[in-house]
Amino acid sequence: MADKKKCSHRCCAAALCNNRTDNRQDLTFHAFPKDTIRRKEWAWKMKRDDEQFAWNSSLFCCEEHFKPDDYRKSLTGLRNDLKSTAVPSVFPWTIDKQCTDSDRSQRLERRNIDKVKNSTELISSNTNVNETEDISCSSKQEIPNSETPTIDELCARVKQLEMQLELPKFGLARFCGSDDDIYFYTGFPKYEILMAFLE
Repeated sequence: MADKKKCSHRCCAAALCNNRTDNRQDLTFHAFPKDTIRRKEWAWKMKRDDEQFAWNSSLFCCEEHFKPDDYRKSLTGLRNDLKSTAVPSVFPWTIDKQCTDSDRSQRLERRNIDKVKNSTELISSNTNVNETEDISCSSKQEIPNSETPTIDELCARVKQLEMQLELPKFGLARFCGSDDDIYFYTGFPKYEILMAFLE
């Protein structure tokens, strides 16, 4: 019994971590840095930046929350020392977010494929519009699918969009077609009444 090494009780301060010196004697527990800025960074990373932990001066973080490159060999080579710039970064809420360069390149590749698909769909829809321009807008032909708008509806929509492009971005002329908008922005019931007031 006298051979048993006695040490102070230490608990990992990281959220959702239950490691303590009494249940995990194989782990090393690192004291929080003395520097207040680094101390706050550690607390923030460990989700312990609340008032409850601000007053505690003896907080520890177990080695499970550090990456292998956060350590350097001691001069004797017998132990690993934590680098002075190390910040705990391995937590349950960060494991899903950590990814390799290949994961990132795969996501980038998928995004590029999606962009190409979207642009080809846009181009094909534009060519369909160009083909329908040959048909006069006055014809009463309907597209077979009843949910699809008719050519007259599409022509009206195109004219409406062209009018919106011609209107200045800012100004009353932009709202002249809607009495509700004029009333909302100016308090006048109609555009004509507003223009008469301004003259």
